[in-house]
Amino acid sequence: MVWFLGLISLLWFIDHFIAAILSFPNLAKWKRSFTVHNSKNTYKFTFRLHRAIGLWLFPVTLIISVSGLYLNWTETIIHTMEWVSPITPRYNARAPYLKTPLYSPVVSFEKAADIARAHNENALDMATYFPWQGLYLFRGYDESHDIDTFGRRFIAVDAKSGNILDDFHYSSGSAGDVFLLWQYPLHSGKAFGWFGRIIIFFTGIAVTALGITGLMIWWRKYKVRQLSG
Repeated sequence: MVWFLGLISLLWFIDHFIAAILSFPNLAKWKRSFTVHNSKNTYKFTFRLHRAIGLWLFPVTLIISVSGLYLNWTETIIHTMEWVSPITPRYNARAPYLKTPLYSPVVSFEKAADIARAHNENALDMATYFPWQGLYLFRGYDESHDIDTFGRRFIAVDAKSGNILDDFHYSSGSAGDVFLLWQYPLHSGKAFGWFGRIIIFFTGIAVTALGITGLMIWWRKYKVRQLSG
């Protein structure tokens, strides 16, 4: 299902550029493509409404298609982004392996969490222990850097000594890191608070309207071809 949704996002992304070309058959009268003129002809009205909705929402739906592609095909998008800008892997993927896994850490989980919480001074969202590296990785919220309520600051704590091994927030990384950082907040609208969520909500309704008017246009053309054939 995830693969299928990613495919739909990819097709939707490509469709934006095809639709943009088809929406401006006459560049000299490009402003008309953004308006819906009164017409007694139902087909013409439906077509103009379909075109206008798509053009006005073009930036928003394009962003949603890109973020949807990332959220479903995460690893593929990360590998693709690395051709343009390096993506910083989490510390557990960069840390050296121990000769033998540390299944009984010297520093308890509670102690490591206290260390990470004191270092972050904000709430912790997630915690993982990696015995082959002998470290805890905590994911925390950073009020000064996070653009929604989902924390993206990662703090690594040594399970032997309790020392902070790494402290990284994706907002301070490469251009690729920042690009990936924005995908979920933009997709959900949380990047801009309630205003962003309302925009995403009404965009969802508008996309439904695009689907309905698109089917109406297709059905009219299909009937015309049937009658002419």
